[in-house]
Amino acid sequence: MMKMSKYLIAFFIVLILFNSCSTDVDLNQEWQDIPVIYSILDINNSTQYIRINRAFLGDGDASQLAQIPDSINYNYLLDVRVREYDQNNNFVKEYICDTVHLWYESDVFYKGYMPVYRFTINSPYSLDYYDTTWLNPNYKYELVIYNPKYDKYITSSCDLIGNINITKPFSGQPYLDFHTNNKNSIEWTSAKNGRLYEILFRFYYKEVNINNHGDTVNKYIDWKLGTVKSSKLNGGENLTVAYYNQGFFDNLKNNLPKDNNIIRIIGKIKLIITVGDDNMATYIALNGSSSTSIAQSRPVFTNIDNGIGLFTSKRTFNREYSLNTSTQIMLTTREDLLPLNFQTAN
Repeated sequence: MMKMSKYLIAFFIVLILFNSCSTDVDLNQEWQDIPVIYSILDINNSTQYIRINRAFLGDGDASQLAQIPDSINYNYLLDVRVREYDQNNNFVKEYICDTVHLWYESDVFYKGYMPVYRFTINSPYSLDYYDTTWLNPNYKYELVIYNPKYDKYITSSCDLIGNINITKPFSGQPYLDFHTNNKNSIEWTSAKNGRLYEILFRFYYKEVNINNHGDTVNKYIDWKLGTVKSSKLNGGENLTVAYYNQGFFDNLKNNLPKDNNIIRIIGKIKLIITVGDDNMATYIALNGSSSTSIAQSRPVFTNIDNGIGLFTSKRTFNREYSLNTSTQIMLTTREDLLPLNFQTAN
């Protein structure tokens, strides 16, 4: 699945025959500057990142060329801005990006610090215990990049994702129950501009060293319930993902190591729904979520004018619950779960 939260870690193909719906770019032609853009506007974060590389040509092994920083990075600064427009397409604000160098690990490209452009929002658009937002979900955002060396503008735009309405578990419900064998479901109504929905439970716990109770580590484990695709983008569609209650315990048994030197203290559980826009859904459908090959010749979706890549948006919704008493009792006493050493909090 897409793993939307990790999208800025993985990146694009840089030696490829890029074919999109509107433009064919043949890298075997005479050399031309082809910027490769990758950015996900994350409405839940105060800092937004835009990664800009370039496609490259060269004599020799492409995998060797990819280890050379100048092969994929511009050796000069670009002018990068993000402009905000309201519902009537009136200009509201412009964010001017600075640069930061982030460490990048890769088996394909060179390992080291890479320049990334960013802008920071000083104050949130909406404060909420679960879903604080930093950008206006009703506005459109335009990416404008100017390359002074070639007197070239690279542009794209995207809409942000509106609210969803989680109807099950119902609003205000304090506990979740997994101790029965029943089939259950998560239900919600879709968001405006939301196409792809990734749903998971995140269970929090503490690991305490029995020989040194001061040696305590906060941890969590995810239980992925699946993905759902909305059939429309104007919101209000009833969506659901089903699961069996016993899957909660199976996920713990299958993924937590047995360790007699620790006890695990039961914590909260969080429902997380991550929503991607239509461009993200199209990109994933065409390319998969983890393309790292540098020598391919297959269709690549792009929504960048005068370049290739992806300028898209996502939004995450969180709801936190406690496990009910029956579920906690089962987690601490059921025979097949005893080796996990779970205990209730004092």
